[in-house]
Amino acid sequence: MFKNKVMTAKIIPVGLILFLGLVASSYAILPRAAPSAAPPQQVPGSSAVATASPPLSPTPQNPGIVVAQAATATPLRTNTPALQTATTPVPQTPVNQATVDYQKALATADALLNGAFTPTPPNPPASAPTTLTGTSEPAPDAASVVLVLVTRTPTPKNIVTVAAQAATATAVATAIGTYTPQPWNWVVPVVMTPQPPTPIPANAATATFQAAEATASAFVYGTPTPAPVYVWTATPTPSMRPIIGDVATPWIAPSPTPTPLPIPPELLGKIIFLSTRSGGPQPLSQPLVYVVDADGSNLAVLTDVTFFNTALARDTYSADQRYRAFVRDVVRGQDRAPAIFFYDYTTKTARQVTSFGAGAAWGPVWSPTHEQIAFVSNVSGNDEIWSIQGDGSNARRLTRDNSGFWDKHPSWSADGSRIVFWSNRSGHRQIWIMDADGSHAHRLIASPYDDWNPIWVKYPDPAREPVTNIGELPPK
Repeated sequence: MFKNKVMTAKIIPVGLILFLGLVASSYAILPRAAPSAAPPQQVPGSSAVATASPPLSPTPQNPGIVVAQAATATPLRTNTPALQTATTPVPQTPVNQATVDYQKALATADALLNGAFTPTPPNPPASAPTTLTGTSEPAPDAASVVLVLVTRTPTPKNIVTVAAQAATATAVATAIGTYTPQPWNWVVPVVMTPQPPTPIPANAATATFQAAEATASAFVYGTPTPAPVYVWTATPTPSMRPIIGDVATPWIAPSPTPTPLPIPPELLGKIIFLSTRSGGPQPLSQPLVYVVDADGSNLAVLTDVTFFNTALARDTYSADQRYRAFVRDVVRGQDRAPAIFFYDYTTKTARQVTSFGAGAAWGPVWSPTHEQIAFVSNVSGNDEIWSIQGDGSNARRLTRDNSGFWDKHPSWSADGSRIVFWSNRSGHRQIWIMDADGSHAHRLIASPYDDWNPIWVKYPDPAREPVTNIGELPPK
């Protein structure tokens, strides 16, 4: 019995030691595992994401600061936002009967056009949701992509063309099969209108500013990217064709455009006129329209006579197109004679300007710089160039020819300092230029041909209303 007590006394301390060792081991492990399983602490008033957002950069106050910041800025690596898991959208329940009817009609039309959809199996296999992930593959080089340029199918002009095209497409689909979708690398060319060239700076300050602006733009936006291969620049139709010598060859009469066209910039400041210099042994049924500089150089021929008619009609208006000069017959007893009037588009009233008794006045053109009208009158016995104020005052005869000669068809220069006209004082019709007071008259071009009806081109815009019966070229 004593022996058993001794053994029991030995076993109890050993068990107690093992139990205490197990408790100590658990206590050593638990403090390390608990913090890792605890949720992250959140500061009151902060967002759910613990990462702090960087402060916003202040807006620069002037372009100099923009350039400085752009030059010293270092590209930052931004965090890639977490990609969302792709899920199937859940259809919403219609809110009223009208929406239900509309959705039914839309589904019926879609089934007629595209066929009935394939229903989802009742027990689809379970699959893990698809997660969109980024790719580390570089984007394809633009130079390695071969683009095929195709022309766009024109829109049918009427329902008969639509029916014919539909019948043709049906026959092709029946014989060959339905069409193949267009490849992704087939593109329709994009035609862009060329922009006017940048004007030359008028002074050094403008040139310095443009250089600084270009430098700032390069810092902020980088160098310009070349236009893609499918972007084409339209080639402008030339408005005039230069000629060698005095005659345009070949002598094909240009056809006019049905609608008025704005004056091309390259014609501004030039003088256009009609001429018999057709370039062949047989004169044309209609004269050609020639173009020349104010000093008689750079002779060319117009490719579209519509520009002549546009400039001719525009010459009767004031610069702001508020006034238009025109001719109306005035009855004096039993006599009738044409006189100069003008119409005011603001007050919608007309007023007579000339009153020469039995003398006639016609061919009025408005000065671009003053309320002054140049015109033709025979009150002196010959057809002469006159000028008069818009209120009918200060009528002046500008040309004085011998009997049997005449001067006609005046047109002001852009600054109102000179007038171009035609005269037969040299033996046949020729283009002449003089100062606005009638002094320093000289012939513009000396040639054996008849040149007449000059117009000094000064406005790019057409007349606000069509003007007819003023001697314009008739359309073919």
